[in-house]
Amino acid sequence: MLTNMLLGIKDALKNKMIALSFVIITISVFIVLVAATLSLKKDISITEGIGYMNLVPIKFVDEKGNEGKNIIEKLDRVYKDGGIAMFTTVYESSKIKTDINVLLCNGGEYIWILPEREYNSYFKGDVKGDVINWKQVVDDLVYQGYDREWLNYFFYEQESICIKIKDDKYKRLEDYSISILNIASIVEETFFSKEDIKNGVVDNFVQVFENSSFYLKVNKINKDFKEINFIIRYVLIYVMFIILEIISVLFIFLEHIKNKMHKVFMIHITYGARKMDIIIRNFTMSFLVTSVDILILFYLNKFRWDFAATLIVVISLFFLLIMLISNVIATVNDDFLSERSDRQ
Repeated sequence: MLTNMLLGIKDALKNKMIALSFVIITISVFIVLVAATLSLKKDISITEGIGYMNLVPIKFVDEKGNEGKNIIEKLDRVYKDGGIAMFTTVYESSKIKTDINVLLCNGGEYIWILPEREYNSYFKGDVKGDVINWKQVVDDLVYQGYDREWLNYFFYEQESICIKIKDDKYKRLEDYSISILNIASIVEETFFSKEDIKNGVVDNFVQVFENSSFYLKVNKINKDFKEINFIIRYVLIYVMFIILEIISVLFIFLEHIKNKMHKVFMIHITYGARKMDIIIRNFTMSFLVTSVDILILFYLNKFRWDFAATLIVVISLFFLLIMLISNVIATVNDDFLSERSDRQ
């Protein structure tokens, strides 16, 4: 078997122009098929809901007035019912004055994200809370229906730790150093789950800014059915026809190889080889071509193992199966010991 495989590699190198042409044809289809499938998967997986929110001042905003305080108190009540938000605030103590990142979770729970070194030096013992890791925070919120992709946007270094605050001094939004001008950044970094939308949390959130100095612009996320229909109606159908064309080309390719190498195969069989040996020899050429396709696609995917990589492997195995079947059909029906004029 190893000998037949080595002979197949030599055959591919000997007929490198034919092999190269087949690589170009198959890699073109692979790229279109992978790109179309990934785009379709992305469009289908889109969760309809509330997207980016933008808070626009429409009146003069008095930083020293009570409007900011009233809005913050109302927001705090809304976040206790649902929604999550990320914001940066100033923490000041006798030991340090620094900016900290705060995640305001569903139910009014506050989580601080801090460098571990700073926590051990300046926060430990002064702030009541439980130490948890970021992955645990993300997994808990995803379980509650919040978007992992949105949460992963706030990626923190491994040396950072999370503190689930239990200190009553930091259990309300108004306990933090937030001015009316910082409210816009909190709004922009707010996310709602399907359950929040269903329970009317978003409606309550919008009402917070009614009759205020701000206009809240809410962008809704909808599935793009036009793009999905285009991919299904045109791109995937186009790829299916290309696959059928490749199957036809594959038979022509195998027939051409057999015609060109008929005498070689005839000598191989005369010396005791079976048709199975010829099949292995020819399939090795097909496998070599597909391996080149896989290497190119993995290079384009930066050698990451993700859905795209899995898709590449599945498509490649499908094409290898087609090549194997075509190879078996073409070889079994051939009489390599006959000398025909069309092979000259």
